Amino acid sequence: MSARYRLPCPCGRDVPVRLSQAGESIVCECGKSLEIPTLRELRRLDRVEPSTGRARRTVWGRRQVWISGGLIVTVLGLSYLVYLQWTRPQRVDVETLSPAQTWMLWQELRLGANRVPSRAAREAAKEELSHQVSTVIAILAVSAGVLTMGAAYVLIKPATSARRRLLRSGPNASKST
Repeated sequence: MSARYRLPCPCGRDVPVRLSQAGESIVCECGKSLEIPTLRELRRLDRVEPSTGRARRTVWGRRQVWISGGLIVTVLGLSYLVYLQWTRPQRVDVETLSPAQTWMLWQELRLGANRVPSRAAREAAKEELSHQVSTVIAILAVSAGVLTMGAAYVLIKPATSARRRLLRSGPNASKST
């Protein structure tokens, strides 16, 4: 990157110019046309100090904010779905029951569909229902996140460079010039 120098304008602003622009004309933000001096005279001007950090700050528009929000909701919903899958209630494997447990299960099942379920059966059914509701909520969250990202991409126009400059400088910047 070549060195940059400050070319003073009668309006009081300093316009940064490069050595490669020597002898050319440039227009200041105020609208005045400035002649860039020769290479020898240009080197006598004050240099523009290179910035230590990133010179240009990026400004997010509404589109990026909504897409990022949708992405966060989607990732959280997917993470919750993985957690639910990992911690889902396990069904009773009849093959692993002891003979006494098998006999108690048979006694409960032989009463039929009109029976009053045991306390353990009620708790298992409640846990299963809670897991199913949580799964539906997680799927809805993922869907909402994906729909938000899609709607933001389709419906919200990206910020143009002029709108970005306005956002970066603030609402009163255009009135001051």
